[in-house]
Amino acid sequence: MLFHKSVNARKYILSSKVENKQDDYIFVYYRGRNDAWDGYGGAFAYTRSAVLPESIVPELERAAKSVGCDFNTFIKTDNTCGPESSIVERLGKTVEEGERTIIKEVEEIEGEVEKVGKIERTSLERLAEGFRVLQEDEKNFTRELSKEEMDILNELKMEATQVEKLFGKALPSRKLR
Repeated sequence: MLFHKSVNARKYILSSKVENKQDDYIFVYYRGRNDAWDGYGGAFAYTRSAVLPESIVPELERAAKSVGCDFNTFIKTDNTCGPESSIVERLGKTVEEGERTIIKEVEEIEGEVEKVGKIERTSLERLAEGFRVLQEDEKNFTRELSKEEMDILNELKMEATQVEKLFGKALPSRKLR
């Protein structure tokens, strides 16, 4: 096991019996300190059984007493898994997990759609503004044309923007007179 260098923990095997039998165990005691906690400690027993075998309790009590601990104050955890749940219960849990995942993904997609919607609205607003500016430019262009220029334009059946493209940056005809 690796410890950060600021951790000063010591582990001790207080007692063990490893004979490849059902009541085999290893009883480990640890004490240590770190930046956050000075003097932490505890003990745990590794066994082959999900329940602590009563046959080893006297030895564990003696080992705990050797380091100043009362084994009777230790908490025995229940490592039994209990009966296996039915296939219907397991499927129900799986479906619930799937539903939660789908809900989360839908919420994420809704957020993305909302972002795209805002971007599209902004783009459409900018496009509409550009169209308004273009219409205003066309009005200004045709307003400044003389009657003769307007008549020529009408005879050509061309829009003002088409005439502008046709002649490019050429001088307007009124400036040539």
